[in-house]
Amino acid sequence: MLKKEGVTLMVEAIHASPGSEFTVTKYSTLGMINQLQNSLTVTENGKDAGVLSLTYTGEDREQIRDILNSIARNYQEQNIERKSAEASKSLAFLAQQLPEVRSRLDVAENKLNAFRQDKDSVDLPLEAKAVLDSMVNIDAQLNELTFKEAEISKLYTKVHPAYRTLLEKRQALEDEKAKLNGRVTAMPKTQQEIVRLTRDVESGQQVYMQLLNKEQELKITEASTVGDVRIVDPAITQPGVLKPKKGLIILGAIILGLMLSIVGVLLRSLFNRGIESPQVLEEHGISVYASIPAVGMAESAR
Repeated sequence: MLKKEGVTLMVEAIHASPGSEFTVTKYSTLGMINQLQNSLTVTENGKDAGVLSLTYTGEDREQIRDILNSIARNYQEQNIERKSAEASKSLAFLAQQLPEVRSRLDVAENKLNAFRQDKDSVDLPLEAKAVLDSMVNIDAQLNELTFKEAEISKLYTKVHPAYRTLLEKRQALEDEKAKLNGRVTAMPKTQQEIVRLTRDVESGQQVYMQLLNKEQELKITEASTVGDVRIVDPAITQPGVLKPKKGLIILGAIILGLMLSIVGVLLRSLFNRGIESPQVLEEHGISVYASIPAVGMAESAR
């Protein structure tokens, strides 16, 4: 083990002659990240195919293969950890909510029992019982929508069609619930109270059972989290050394040169508004009696 300038190097095995020297270079974290980004290419295989292809360019084949396999494994592991963490977070929330829901349910049951004892066991007519059953059913559906909204909000915004459908269904249930409350208000006071207390108990029981079922589902999810990322094929290296394609480079240079030449001619003709020959004047109906040949700068200076 070698220690120098805050760096510790552990050498377990080495194949070299006595007296051999090695150069160890330390790179900054940001420098290595930039190098990886410059050498790594990620492309999608087909539109909406959900399959990504990773390509890495370098000098050491084994290192290239190990880097790509490591990137793929880390991405897969992070996907699993993220899903497991979501389940753990939801379980922690339920563990906090269950005692509170159970306590509210106990209070509601005690109030209902006390009211029945005080009123000598009041029975509800069939119409009031039907209203009560409908209200309990609506409460159960609203609670179920609350769970669904918590899940769908992780994937979509409120303007997404799936989210808007959920909100519209919730609003329809709320409107129906308001109508049922109006029917309860029209009942005699004793029936109103027994309906309200019974509804609190039955709705509380359904909420508590829903939370217990959700807790069991999350425990199973947490224990069997596998993620939704798969490594289709491990990394492989190309045989031989990849060299620049000289033919394509030369062809590209020729095409670029021709294009630049054409652009130069077009620009020259665009900005040169002078008369280049006597024929131009004659085409416009102007008589030409004589022409003076162009004289170079060197000849005019003599």
